[in-house]
Amino acid sequence: VVLAFVAKGVVGGLSNPRGHQAYHPDNSLITIHDVLAYEWWPGCEGTAGSSLSAMPNFTNCGAVCCKCAMVPSYRTFNSQSSYTPINFTSRAGPDGQEVVQLTGWWLPVGPPGGPVVVLQHGMGGTVNSARLQMAAWLLRTAGFNVVLPNLRNHGTSAAPSHDYQSWGFDYPYDLLGAWDYVVNDPDGVLGGPRNASQVGLMGFSMGGFTA
Repeated sequence: VVLAFVAKGVVGGLSNPRGHQAYHPDNSLITIHDVLAYEWWPGCEGTAGSSLSAMPNFTNCGAVCCKCAMVPSYRTFNSQSSYTPINFTSRAGPDGQEVVQLTGWWLPVGPPGGPVVVLQHGMGGTVNSARLQMAAWLLRTAGFNVVLPNLRNHGTSAAPSHDYQSWGFDYPYDLLGAWDYVVNDPDGVLGGPRNASQVGLMGFSMGGFTA
């Protein structure tokens, strides 16, 4: 199953720049337990965009984009959820694509061996991107385990020797590397190997293109 969201529609909160990064200002790693502190929910109290509720015309636009009642449930769910850092390699490509070391999060919610959605961030994003985190929450509340991978040269993943956005050249092999990792579970941290039909791919923006 492949789900691709190429357009950048508002799904819930929107990230400020730190929300697309991997580290806090003190260089400690951002995790799912604290990433929500950097998300922007226009008009919602206790979030980065709470002051926007006083802006002219906010009720005609921003208020219908963000349902503030979701914020406590979202934060409570994440604070009580387990997560495991994972490391894996990209799949080897046929045209000289470099095999690089990649990182991500394993977010389990269902029984061992249950279905998994590999959820891919977009250009310039990381596993901390707000749209990705929102989708990961919704998928887990529906009973799906989630893997969030960082593409090469994004987040804490290794960089290739080239320094450009490669889109269809090597990013698909990063996502396929994550898919291989979930299907085979070589490190024994995902509940065991799975049938390929139990592992779906989903992405936003460039991640949707990649998926």
